[in-house]
Amino acid sequence: MNATGGIGPTGYVDPPTDLVAYSWAEPFFCGLMGLVVLAALVWAVVKREWILVALLPAAAVSSLIEPFYDYVGAAWWATNLTNAFSSFDGRIFNPYFFPLGYACWVGLGAYVSYRIFLKRPRRSRMLIGFAAVALCEPILELPWIHTHLFSYYGPQPYIMLGYSLVWCAINTSGVAFAGAVLLAMRSNLHGWGSARAAVVPFLVIGSYFAVAWPTWLAYQAGASAPVLWAAGTVTIAACVAMVYVLTGYVARRSADQAASPQRIEAGISA
Repeated sequence: MNATGGIGPTGYVDPPTDLVAYSWAEPFFCGLMGLVVLAALVWAVVKREWILVALLPAAAVSSLIEPFYDYVGAAWWATNLTNAFSSFDGRIFNPYFFPLGYACWVGLGAYVSYRIFLKRPRRSRMLIGFAAVALCEPILELPWIHTHLFSYYGPQPYIMLGYSLVWCAINTSGVAFAGAVLLAMRSNLHGWGSARAAVVPFLVIGSYFAVAWPTWLAYQAGASAPVLWAAGTVTIAACVAMVYVLTGYVARRSADQAASPQRIEAGISA
């Protein structure tokens, strides 16, 4: 095996098994994410936002899927992460870093997306909101990449500064999907019913499969560069289409609900 991520004898690209993170990186980012999650949890309890209380631990548990994503998405974590253990096909699971990361992105991201939809502004404003969410993803990942905690390896399309724009699209569409599901469930999320929100992070896994499968198949097939770029383009287009369709649907529902009282008043006056 080529420890630097070279092409193996089968045509597949071997992961960079010599990747070692800076000694301070893991405790620093774990502490930072822990503070964010704790602050969000305290705020949610004080504000009685029980949906967020349900989302955070559920998102943390859903991080168990991460080794599979790493395998199909050609990603690799540093070998010196604390208490990490081998999971899917040699990919590791870290019981601290991964749950905290998923609580931050999937848990908080789903809640932020829900709030964007809940306000039901015009589609253009919702799209601006999700563009801002998309910008948060590299802010989260780029420091990990450049402290060697994590790396995308092999020939991949849309890589910028070591960061995958394909995964930015996948992750952003995933939390947008989660927000739309929460909005659809809203009438059933009152009181103890808020616990139902805990299912949403696991539904996000399905949304990832729906948009990412062309890219994942291309990676696993050891496809040529043109095929990789075509697959990455299809995945990004599918993610953009998902967000566009969801925002359009919510905007139309908002417009219809706003128009309903006017129709009633017009009928009464007639």
